[in-house]
Amino acid sequence: MGVEEYGSFSFAFGWIQVLAILCALGLTTGTLRFIPEYLSNREWDLLRGMVRRSSQVTLAAGVGIALLGTLVLLVLPVGEGRRQTLLLGMWLVPLLGLGNLKLEITRATREVGRAYFPMRIVLPAMAGLLGFLAQSGPRSLSAAQGLYALSGALILTLLLQEILLRQALPVDGRRARPEFRTRFWLSESFPLLLIAGFVILLNQTDILMVGALTGDQEVGLYAGAAVTARWVSFMLVSANAVAAPMIAGLHARGDTASLQALVTRVARWTFWPSLALSVALVLGAAPVLRLFGEGFAVARWALVILVLGQAVNAGMGPVGHLMSLTGHGRDSARVYGMAAIVNIVLNLLLIPPLGMEGAAVATATSVVLWNVWLFLLVRRKVGVHSFFLGGPG
Repeated sequence: MGVEEYGSFSFAFGWIQVLAILCALGLTTGTLRFIPEYLSNREWDLLRGMVRRSSQVTLAAGVGIALLGTLVLLVLPVGEGRRQTLLLGMWLVPLLGLGNLKLEITRATREVGRAYFPMRIVLPAMAGLLGFLAQSGPRSLSAAQGLYALSGALILTLLLQEILLRQALPVDGRRARPEFRTRFWLSESFPLLLIAGFVILLNQTDILMVGALTGDQEVGLYAGAAVTARWVSFMLVSANAVAAPMIAGLHARGDTASLQALVTRVARWTFWPSLALSVALVLGAAPVLRLFGEGFAVARWALVILVLGQAVNAGMGPVGHLMSLTGHGRDSARVYGMAAIVNIVLNLLLIPPLGMEGAAVATATSVVLWNVWLFLLVRRKVGVHSFFLGGPG
């Protein structure tokens, strides 16, 4: 895409991801909490009711956010090129919101392969293929073309998700008469919405603020570094995908010993590969960034700083899930909220004098802050030691 078009695409996609998380009103994580309970208790009517109502709420809220965002963009004094890209991105919000929700519903049934295959493999593969087909000869792909490709891939992914979700749900759960506890689900999920919102802000604030305070060129360079640095947390995210429903189940049974053993395995199995990848990225920062295209290697120091923050994230274990899935969502929301505020303030202070390196320092600092803070809370409130060197052997 080239640095500038990739920057424009990344800025729009950052907003899409933030708003897509918000449109589910916390039900993406709420389903992960309640569906394992309904499956264990064979409460098929509540299971079917939550699957249906969470989809309805997410779609309605997503369309509402897209309409509101469209009106705001038509009024605000935004450059015409950026306005068109953001307007297109707004209407991807309900699609991505539904995709995220269906992923979590399927994951809650412990069908991890069916959960992640559409969003993590089919979606990027189809977006890449459609983007390739959208290119006109040797010209680089534009940001708008990239978003059109993403929208087509999202529609195909949602269709596949619906098929796989039906296969993952028990037959009794598909046939039951749905029972709705909408107010209860939304009230219990609201703290989880705060957590999800703050987490996505922590992941996207740097890109959004670099784009707002500098321009598409700088945000394109920085986005390449930010995306690459997140590879370090790949093992932890993968392990969390399997462990999250188990954490909720073990806590519901009060089996702290088994929960500690699970967390220790997750922490140790994920940290050492993450550390090895961190070292490789630090040593090969420039060559890795050149994979994005000419000119991206100048973001190597931003990549190094971000990788150090992600290494700390990997070392602390699944602290976020341990808090949100054991009834401590409000405490977790406060931590993420404070970290998000620190992140915004540091970005405002450091981007003007330091550019993308300032954004990297701000983001890495906030990542370390919330990880250490949640680690201490997990020990005190859940009674589990999540650090990769702690816990039973």
